[in-house]
Amino acid sequence: LLAKALGSKELDRYPYMRFLILEWLQRNSSAIRAPTLVIVRKQAFDSSSPTYVQAAARAVLGQLGDHSDLDRMAGLLRSSADPLQRAQLLCCISRLEKGRRNALVGRLAKEEPWGARAAALVKGAG
Repeated sequence: LLAKALGSKELDRYPYMRFLILEWLQRNSSAIRAPTLVIVRKQAFDSSSPTYVQAAARAVLGQLGDHSDLDRMAGLLRSSADPLQRAQLLCCISRLEKGRRNALVGRLAKEEPWGARAAALVKGAG
């Protein structure tokens, strides 16, 4: 049902509804099925999605995705020039292998204000 709702073409006109579903999914799920995960990945990495939908989908992947999702977000973090997006991605990859995560945390901790705040949040969680 969630995959059908998230993938609905009708929601293309109402991206905020898609955002709300992703937020609900992040707060209320401990696991998601493969078809739903495919749709969440599409929203997370589709540049035509609004940035707030991408951020919500990446948060779901950070919590419920697999290691390939974390690796992809880490790569996106390294290539992104947007400080807010970098901070959001850092928060999403807290489950990344500890050494790699801490290297990224160390790098972003020097970026005021968003990087430093995200680094503190990830350090506190991990």
